[in-house]
Amino acid sequence: METNKHMKYVTLGRSGLKVSKFSYGNWINCADEESAQLTANENVKYAFDNGINFFDTAELYGHGLGER
Repeated sequence: METNKHMKYVTLGRSGLKVSKFSYGNWINCADEESAQLTANENVKYAFDNGINFFDTAELYGHGLGER
């Protein structure tokens, strides 16, 4: 896993997975409008490019839109 020099990572429980200390709450990406969805996609890419690899999502977020 490539890491970002500015992001801190921790081990997730006993899984051995290294995840960013900050997570991205994907409930915000539940836009119905195409332009809002494009902005949401850019936000996720920005978070990932800056070291976040821990994304919070659920089937209930936007009736499943948050998991796309």
